[in-house]
Amino acid sequence: MRKIIGYDPLNFWKEVKAPKLFIFGGQDTQVVVKKSLHRLENELKKNENYTVLLLNPNGHALFRDDVCDFIARWVKEAGKP
Repeated sequence: MRKIIGYDPLNFWKEVKAPKLFIFGGQDTQVVVKKSLHRLENELKKNENYTVLLLNPNGHALFRDDVCDFIARWVKEAGKP
């Protein structure tokens, strides 16, 4: 597996003012999900508009029909969980 050295996507997300949606697979072996969730919770401001969707049975591949429905509803409702 090739790593992108020195890249921290959280620095980018801190600058985004629009609602944010983070989707993780609970069984992902390419991303340390617990660490990512902990960083989001601790480093994004409490009043920021962001939603986390954790798909426990999924790995890194997140496609499921219900996820598409969730994303469409989330976008339609302007980023409200």
